Amino acid sequence: MSQMLRSSRDLRGNRLRITVPDKPSLARPKVDPDEPMMVADIPAAPDISQSTAVDGAAMAYDALVDAADELFKAATKGRAPNGSLVVAALRGGSDQLGESDALLTETIRRRPACDSLSRRSVNVAIMAMRLGREVEFDERRLLALGLCGLSHDLGMLEVPAEVLDSQRLTASQMQQLRQHPHYSERILRGFGKAFEWVGRVVVQVHERRDGSGYPQALRGDGIHEFARIIGLVDTYEAM
Repeated sequence: MSQMLRSSRDLRGNRLRITVPDKPSLARPKVDPDEPMMVADIPAAPDISQSTAVDGAAMAYDALVDAADELFKAATKGRAPNGSLVVAALRGGSDQLGESDALLTETIRRRPACDSLSRRSVNVAIMAMRLGREVEFDERRLLALGLCGLSHDLGMLEVPAEVLDSQRLTASQMQQLRQHPHYSERILRGFGKAFEWVGRVVVQVHERRDGSGYPQALRGDGIHEFARIIGLVDTYEAM
């Protein structure tokens, strides 16, 4: 699964390399060679720093799950979300990504169990922020990118269940599905003025540089850079 992230290209055409760390080995303590004992007899010492990183990554992931749930609940109930909760979770995730790849590893570990829109949106937000770090976004842009990632599929809440559950979409159902970026934009506008710019980004997530995307068939630089990153990650997450 990590091959997609290793081979993706950034906005300037440079190759991005995001390497998921191998499972950490447990280091053994140094042994005085004069001591009458075999190295094999010494129990492995736990890597405390790695354990702390893993725990921190799990907490950051859970906080982002809470943030995504807040956004989706707000959309369902027609109210504004708790912005402080959402921003705090995004900041925690960004900080984790700046320290190590433990949060990215946690995301990939949990990915098979992500069976809801909000959980998949968390994965998209985390991987998008990781790519944002590769193209040297500052903290403000990373948080903005993460917010777009968490919010990009809110419009799926308005797609009829029979369309979402269909194993083989008809032309009419496909047209309905392709309206969800507009629904996302409308929901985000309903959250208030502070979220209007997010709506203008997420409506472009399914656009493609060659004009083959939807809903507006935008091309090239007409697509917001955040939308291009999230579109790439969303394609991977959908696999």
